[in-house]
Amino acid sequence: MNFEKVIQTKFKKKSSFIADQILRMINSGGYTAGSKLPSERIITEQMGVSRPSLREAISALQIVGILESRPGDGTYVCFPSATEDLKDPRGGGDRLPRRHGRGAGAGLKRDTVQIFRSNA
Repeated sequence: MNFEKVIQTKFKKKSSFIADQILRMINSGGYTAGSKLPSERIITEQMGVSRPSLREAISALQIVGILESRPGDGTYVCFPSATEDLKDPRGGGDRLPRRHGRGAGAGLKRDTVQIFRSNA
């Protein structure tokens, strides 16, 4: 399964686009619980982003329990219950944040914390 190139806008950080795309692929069945994501090198090449941006997106998805990184082994999708709450109830994708004119990363961080709290 290939990732799409990320297009930068001035209202949303690259890491938000990356996290959104990873989540869409999980929700669409491209990656199932227990699946290993491609290496950072492959994902960054396919998306045209830097490793720090990818790592920030992966960290956000780890915080809410969607991904798990295993040092020296890779990044894996966690069990489906972690992603079920993130599906859009209208059936059109996911509920990752939509930032408009807030501080850097505020939308992703705010929504990540809200999701984390609701799953606790």
